[in-house]
Amino acid sequence: SCLVSVPQEVLKQRLVTGVYKNFREAVQKIYSSEGVLGFYSAWKPTVSRNVPFVIATFSSREVLQRKIIEFKERNEEKKGQMKLSSGDNLLIGISSALVAGLATQPIDVIK
Repeated sequence: SCLVSVPQEVLKQRLVTGVYKNFREAVQKIYSSEGVLGFYSAWKPTVSRNVPFVIATFSSREVLQRKIIEFKERNEEKKGQMKLSSGDNLLIGISSALVAGLATQPIDVIK
C-alpha cells in the first residue's frame, strides 16, 4: 500500500503547505528536480505512521470480535457456532479503525 500512498502523501503535503500551486506543477517539478525517488522522500514518516496504525487496527479488531462473540454466546444457546452479522462486522471495523486513529494521531501530527 505504501507504493501508492507515499507519493500521494508527498504530493498532498507539498500542495497543502503551498510549495506548489497545483497538482500538475507538483508532479512536474518533483520529477524534474528529484526524479522518481522524490515521490518517495517521505517513506520513513509514512511507514512509521502506517505500521502502528495497522497493528492497532488488527489488534483492536480481534479484541472487539472476541468480546462480541462472547456476549452473543452468553445470551444465546449456540455456543461455539456463533457467527457475526454484517452489522457486527461493520461495527467492529469502524470501531477498530477509530481506536487505531486515536492511538496513532500524535504520530501523524509529528510527521
